[in-house]
Amino acid sequence: MLYRKELRPKRKMLRPFALLGFVGFLLNFSDFGSVILGAPVALAVLLIYTQPLWTAIFGRIFLKEPITRNNVVAIATVILGVIVLVNPFTIGSIGSSAGVILALLGGVFLSMWVILGRYLGKLGYNPLPRSSGTRLSGSCSRWCHCRLSSCSSRTLR
Repeated sequence: MLYRKELRPKRKMLRPFALLGFVGFLLNFSDFGSVILGAPVALAVLLIYTQPLWTAIFGRIFLKEPITRNNVVAIATVILGVIVLVNPFTIGSIGSSAGVILALLGGVFLSMWVILGRYLGKLGYNPLPRSSGTRLSGSCSRWCHCRLSSCSSRTLR
């Protein structure tokens, strides 16, 4: 039985899925964009995975989740790690500062994607249509971005 009635997407799911897909698109864009702007790949990956820091903070703000002592230690460790990695006093020596900022935003977008998924789960949305709806919406966002960027590059030639 591959198709069940409760897994069928409903009209009220369109907005949350579109939002999740758009946040996924922003995450994907910031992942690649940070490297394109000149941040080293290793640094970009490490900064994107500051996501637990942002998830703990956004979980507290939006989902009213408690921040435990372990969360505080983890947050402090992530902040210290970012300071050691980026070294704000010599930021020009590690590549593009715009790439570094975009990689950090990638961590924020990944966190927003996790928080939105948790929120939709708490509302009772089934994970299977939620995941497929998100992928479809993200693909549409990427397609629109590719169409816009290819149109603008043709007009510049």
